[in-house]
Amino acid sequence: MSKIITQKAEENKQISERIKSFMKRFEVSSALKSSNAVKIKGFAIIEIFQYLFMLVFAHRSIYMDMKRDTVPFAKDTVYRFLNSARINWLKFTTRLSAKIIEEAIDPLTSEQRENVLIIDDSVFERNRSKKVELLTKVFDHAKRRYIYGFRMLTLGWSDGNTFMPVNSVLLSSENDKTVMNIPEGIDKRTNAHKRRNLSRSKANDAMITLIKQAKAACIKASYVLFDSWFASPDSICKVRNLGYDVIAMIKKTPKVFYEYNGKMMSQGRLMFTIFAGLAEFERECTLQRQAEGIAEAKKRGVYKGRIPKPYDEVLLRIECENWRNGEQTATSVMRKLNMSSNRFYRIVNRLGIGKRSLRHDN
Repeated sequence: MSKIITQKAEENKQISERIKSFMKRFEVSSALKSSNAVKIKGFAIIEIFQYLFMLVFAHRSIYMDMKRDTVPFAKDTVYRFLNSARINWLKFTTRLSAKIIEEAIDPLTSEQRENVLIIDDSVFERNRSKKVELLTKVFDHAKRRYIYGFRMLTLGWSDGNTFMPVNSVLLSSENDKTVMNIPEGIDKRTNAHKRRNLSRSKANDAMITLIKQAKAACIKASYVLFDSWFASPDSICKVRNLGYDVIAMIKKTPKVFYEYNGKMMSQGRLMFTIFAGLAEFERECTLQRQAEGIAEAKKRGVYKGRIPKPYDEVLLRIECENWRNGEQTATSVMRKLNMSSNRFYRIVNRLGIGKRSLRHDN
């Protein structure tokens, strides 16, 4: 009797095959092993991870799969893997991202592009949760109110065209009074304890930890980009010491001054000086391009300069004589001849018919 294969089962099979191909190409098993995700006996770690990875794309749940008896391992096997205190998930995601960048993105990217690391934070809301570890109140700037959850600090990589998440951390609070469900009894030597300590550190310190992980994984980048929240002088200096240049909006505060061309300036004065320098540089470039164009036109014999505006020299001499005799002012002469002040005095001085020219002759 032939077996009927549903469309859903065929789709799940295709998803599973593509996930296997992905994990083989980017050596996910090796990344898990280097992150302390190992088992002494039982099912291989890569099989458990592959199953959990497939659930996201297949829109399935562990509960329903267990109920249908389609999972080869028990529920406790999955939970022990997810709750393992030894696995360094920060190292795993960083190494996997580095492998994807090296194998799939770098070969398609021009060497002239500048790669950057990008730091940003967002609100991870968990208002309905009651037993989540280190749950705290955070201020949601979009909704303008406090909510239960975390600040999710994410480090990403970009070449200007592609964005790749590298690693992340859920930030809680340093204050024990505002934190719920503080875990106890976790071995301080484990990665789980280090991860929880990182989540209760300051955002600027956590940012440096994430960047160090990316640097250790040899992710190529020349700059670190972040907003004004992280742009304190201490954080900028720490990033510079790691070998990266910083692109950030500086903080507007009267307590911080910046050195530019040997002078200490406030934020407002610094921005004004930089924009003035850019305007001066653009003007110099314009004059240089103009001079080069004129020189090239002269070589070709097509440059004639600006054509002078014609004027009646006889009438000018007559009007200037009346001006010298005090019969009219220089302004009235300019109006009659439709001349600007600079042009009038330039022509008058060249012809020697102005008051000053006659005074020198005498």
